[in-house]
Amino acid sequence: MLRLRGDNAAARTFLSEENIMPIALLVEDHPMNRKLFRDILAFEFEVVEAESAEVARDRLQSCTPDLILMDLQLPGMDGLTYTRELKADVKTADIPVVAVSAHAMTQDIEAARAAGCVTTLPSPSPTTLSSCWNAWSSWRHRNQESGIKEAFTFRAKRST
Repeated sequence: MLRLRGDNAAARTFLSEENIMPIALLVEDHPMNRKLFRDILAFEFEVVEAESAEVARDRLQSCTPDLILMDLQLPGMDGLTYTRELKADVKTADIPVVAVSAHAMTQDIEAARAAGCVTTLPSPSPTTLSSCWNAWSSWRHRNQESGIKEAFTFRAKRST
């Protein structure tokens, strides 16, 4: 599978869908966790990183991810507040958000779901890739079956 880096939308329009990886926006402030997530997710996703909600807003100006991994404890705006903001925006409301937390207690999981997250994962673990992929695939499948438009569209289609 061809892996592409950067935001060259024009080049992407010439590539077939089979060669474009889904994009994951990783919103995580801890550098080591970002590296671990990036290394795990890079097998199945093109990973775009942001260390805060404010930086994630900037990243969303130049890319439309297929999945967002959101740390719940971010500096500045926390992950739950930013998730609510994303879900309230027509442009980002349909993007599945997976909450990530080192302290995923029952109340954190419930709060994340109430904010619009599809699931909650512990901070980087050996099962992270599998869990992210399964959560995203399940979300995609549910939306396709319910008649909602294709949930997984590639950036090449979006840029036209």
